[in-house]
Amino acid sequence: MNILKDFDTAIAKTENIPSGFVTEKGCYSSYVSNAAWQDHLSSMSPQHRCEYGDGSGGELEEKNGRPPKMASFASSSRMTYLLSREIPGFSFEKKLTTVIGGLANLDGYCETEDRYVFVEAKCREPYSHKSPQLINQTYKDLYAYLQSKLPAVFSFETESVPGTRNMSVKFFCKGHEVVYFDIKQMLCHLLGVANFMLLGKDCSKPIQFLYLLYNPTKLRLPQDSGARIAHIYGETCTAANNYAFKDIFGVVVDYLIEQREYPRSGFEISTMKNKFKFALCDQESYESYFRSGSENKPL
Repeated sequence: MNILKDFDTAIAKTENIPSGFVTEKGCYSSYVSNAAWQDHLSSMSPQHRCEYGDGSGGELEEKNGRPPKMASFASSSRMTYLLSREIPGFSFEKKLTTVIGGLANLDGYCETEDRYVFVEAKCREPYSHKSPQLINQTYKDLYAYLQSKLPAVFSFETESVPGTRNMSVKFFCKGHEVVYFDIKQMLCHLLGVANFMLLGKDCSKPIQFLYLLYNPTKLRLPQDSGARIAHIYGETCTAANNYAFKDIFGVVVDYLIEQREYPRSGFEISTMKNKFKFALCDQESYESYFRSGSENKPL
């Protein structure tokens, strides 16, 4: 049983687009065809091509004889692009400084008159995600800070990796190990969002963080793979809904303020923390979050 292969094949069959991207290494059936890929590229605006071309993932280029990542039917960047390309002011591959180290690379960002929207998308990633994770030890202080402030929600276990600056980390939410939801990456994103806002954005405007998770329940999958994928999808949704991300964001903000000075008043900081909202959505509900007056609930 190869759930990733079965997942990719099932998604490819949901779209009426020619498949089979050919490179010097062969034909990749779970990718769009070469002609369909060229059509896709030609339909992208110069701005969007630039955003993906400058992104860290190398989404638009062949590499080592493999098709461009975005040519995959199961690409999270492709899913985000197809769902977001008509949204006014939407930009892709948003990079945010984390302060602790490195960048937070989000799939999308949109600023409107009344709010900020940050998007992280997952399509096939939960089905290959594993626990524990290898993480730079610079993050250990943040994890310990979160655990001290929110012990009922967030906890972790670490083990040093000899000869490296990394540590092996297991994350827990309400006492249960989180295996498929990428909490390490999510915390990195929250650091980036918090720093981005603290550096001068309007703290009175709501902050919406959308976690766009592909819903596989309508895919035609082999029985064994389908059961396994349904289990992982359910566990990922449960973890996303169990973590109190508004509270976690508030603690992340407090942590950053202890690390460096920001030109913000206590009132502004408090308002910003109260204005944060996390929402789990799928490919069917995602666009409704960009309609004014929309009321949505977690999956």
